Amino acid sequence: MNIYVKREEVRNLKLTKEQQIVVEKDEKIILVKAGAGTGKTEVLARKIIHLLENNINLSITDFTIITFTNKATDNLKSRIKDYLYSKWQGSLGEEKTRFRYELENINSANISTIHKFCKYILNQAGPISEPNYSYSSNYTVKNNVLDLTIKLSIEEFIQEKKVLNQSIVTFNFIQVYEFEKYIKQAFNQIKSKGYNLETVLEIFPPFLEDHRNKKEIREEFNLVLRKVNKKYYTLKNRSIDTEELLEYTFQLLKNNKWIVEELQDNIKYLFIDEFQDTSMYQTEIVRLICNSNEKSPNLFLVGDAKQSIYKFRGADQSSYNQTANWVGTIGSVLPLNTNFRSTPELIQLVNVIFQSIREKFPIISFKPENLRVPEIKFKPEIDMKSAYEWKLIDKEADYSDEVTKYVQKLVLEGENPGNIAILFRKNRSMLSYAKKLKELNIPYSLVGAGDFYVQKEVIDCYKVLKYYTSFKNEILELEVLESKFFNNNKDLLLSFVSELDYQSAIQELTPAQFLDMLFSISKINTIMKKQEYANLLKLKELVRKLNKQENIGVYACADWLSIQINSNIEETQATILENMYKKNEVELITIHKAKGLEFPIVILPELDQPYGKFIKNPSIIVDNKLGLGYYYRVYSGNYVEIKSSNYDSIIDQYETDLYSEELRVLYVALTRAEEKLVFFGRNSCPSQENCFQNWLDCVKPFN
Repeated sequence: MNIYVKREEVRNLKLTKEQQIVVEKDEKIILVKAGAGTGKTEVLARKIIHLLENNINLSITDFTIITFTNKATDNLKSRIKDYLYSKWQGSLGEEKTRFRYELENINSANISTIHKFCKYILNQAGPISEPNYSYSSNYTVKNNVLDLTIKLSIEEFIQEKKVLNQSIVTFNFIQVYEFEKYIKQAFNQIKSKGYNLETVLEIFPPFLEDHRNKKEIREEFNLVLRKVNKKYYTLKNRSIDTEELLEYTFQLLKNNKWIVEELQDNIKYLFIDEFQDTSMYQTEIVRLICNSNEKSPNLFLVGDAKQSIYKFRGADQSSYNQTANWVGTIGSVLPLNTNFRSTPELIQLVNVIFQSIREKFPIISFKPENLRVPEIKFKPEIDMKSAYEWKLIDKEADYSDEVTKYVQKLVLEGENPGNIAILFRKNRSMLSYAKKLKELNIPYSLVGAGDFYVQKEVIDCYKVLKYYTSFKNEILELEVLESKFFNNNKDLLLSFVSELDYQSAIQELTPAQFLDMLFSISKINTIMKKQEYANLLKLKELVRKLNKQENIGVYACADWLSIQINSNIEETQATILENMYKKNEVELITIHKAKGLEFPIVILPELDQPYGKFIKNPSIIVDNKLGLGYYYRVYSGNYVEIKSSNYDSIIDQYETDLYSEELRVLYVALTRAEEKLVFFGRNSCPSQENCFQNWLDCVKPFN
């Protein structure tokens, strides 16, 4: 599954008619609605090359190209580089010189994620000092300031209540740690959606609640939320989080016309990939730069509303729809619906499934257009049975057992493990599947989940840190001596401690320097396996970044690592170079992480899993018209629940949006397969349950 185009094949790739229309369309503003497997990345690269070919006054440095991830940036750069290389090889004279120049410029071209683009804009305009925000190029990007702010705000709130001898009604229903979590959810929802906090809180004030407890709970919640909002910007102390990169850029462009004009002078074409996953801030930034005046750059957007599955990160479907309508009135909206990834049988299967869902659930807004089969793959008659297989297991059976046994059967029949992917809705169960595959001696790789922090080498590092910061505790010393670092060599341990003490007396050691000294003195690189040593190097890089962001010392690092280990924080193990391009491993990956990828055989397990009540009925929900709603559940003693008076009104629209989002997730999962889908569900799945298994019931088991 090589995602890169081989240079010798570049000139032989032919575009379809609909792809050719997109590449050659001469319009100032274009939105390409590209379905799954339609070759959108290829079309984007070819559009860029087409523009360079047909306008000698254009250069790759005139383009700003926004991608969704760093990996997508590298992929697109590689494709463009291959095409430029091909053009350089096949041209003569001035044209050859020109394409050589473009090749040399590709690595410095403005191809990046939206966050890097925003940081570039802020750096160019900075330093900035406005009433509501400030920015300088030496600000660090931090993402944990909010946690500290919430803790301090709640502590202050509790102390104020104690001084006044007043009780806190909220804590009759939920614990402090739950309150912290709900405050964080509310703050992040309001912020990521671009809402004004005061406006949201004033939509549904406390006096509108229909019960005294509800009124007091809302008053307490609003009070703490306001404290957090006020303290947050004080505590940030020359730092900025990733969401603020977008927010500040939007504010900057909105209030400074000269900066917009400067950008318009430097950008002739703005390309944005995966536009369906855009947030409100991203959409507004684009609209401000491409404001339809004579100087504004040409705009080329690529997006598929059917694959918008990042609402939890702030992706805003309404912003995408508004932009699509805007483009439709002043530019061109072009379709790409021909699927080159999947077999005709699979394409037909996906179309049948979503046609059935459209008919059964007309209220759900997700209504994908049918995918088309390429002419070269067209068949007059299609039998969908070869495209899918159902595996229904008993209620008592274990999914990880049944799925991995099925994988083993495929491998024993000669299937390459690298052709198989198991896609998960959530990553919490992935490790159990990995464990079973390991027991069956089937190679696998984990993507989107991981057991990095529970690897012995990482835990041993924590033990050494804890030993040194606990004044050489004797019990800890025995554990440290048993580690691979010292292998029961007390003289080596004493030598290490002595060197640490000496270096610390000269200057305070950073956590990364501590680990560096540990690895060097123990000569651990000569003892450990490649994967183990790669994990140690990854740990050193993680603590180096942590220190850069938070300026923590060795003591704080020991506490941080303890939390990562004991909280089961998921982090993938280090990738070692020789494994990067292996094609013989079963891939365990979340559906979200699989977006943009493809696999011959896709297995979807646990399809009977319903959406939990905490997903269907979240504890905190924010709406720009109905305000903030809460739903607390108490499990100590008798079950008690209390929800705000506006909660049910908010949840009605939320449920419709939720099911539309879940259908888009299902669509992404189904369209990852090239040859076959394997569905794992249960015989006992209740027909009324909202789950993927029931949404797929239009394609019945036939085996």
